[in-house]
Amino acid sequence: RKESSAASDVYKRQGDHIEFGRINVIKTFLKSLNVCPSITKHLRFGYMYFHHAIVTEINQGERWIKFVEFSSGEKSFASYIKSLRKAIIQEGKMNFEDKQGDLFRVIHKNIGPNPPNPHDIVKNAKRLLQEAESNHYNLLTYNCEHLANFCVTQHSVSLQMLQVEDTTGIILQTIL
Repeated sequence: RKESSAASDVYKRQGDHIEFGRINVIKTFLKSLNVCPSITKHLRFGYMYFHHAIVTEINQGERWIKFVEFSSGEKSFASYIKSLRKAIIQEGKMNFEDKQGDLFRVIHKNIGPNPPNPHDIVKNAKRLLQEAESNHYNLLTYNCEHLANFCVTQHSVSLQMLQVEDTTGIILQTIL
């Protein structure tokens, strides 16, 4: 389950699993037409995918967060595709306003009788950060969502990739 709120409300605690949209096709197109800016500002969908990270530090006074993520640092779609093999686990930083309205806290349910506390989640993320050289990015088997879910649940899974697999299977069954 995902929970959305104002940017300053989202960054409440260390250890939060967050996601934010990347490569928004619909928003970019509507903004280029200058159609209904108030609507395009609040669209959640239209992204090609959502990027995942674990919040490791929050500075309410200066209004920024630090997080552990898999990233290559590329911002454009073309650069991003070319750089997929170069993605590494690193610490990122963003201002509260950078993703306002497009940032979500991922709520993990059914993770057992002893869910991890935020300190343990941050500890898991920082351990993976220290082991960055030995963890190789793979879009299908070890991406940013795998990393964030592992920090929280100790299970490396990407729901986005499972959805892609399901959709691909349905398309193939329809064609064949």
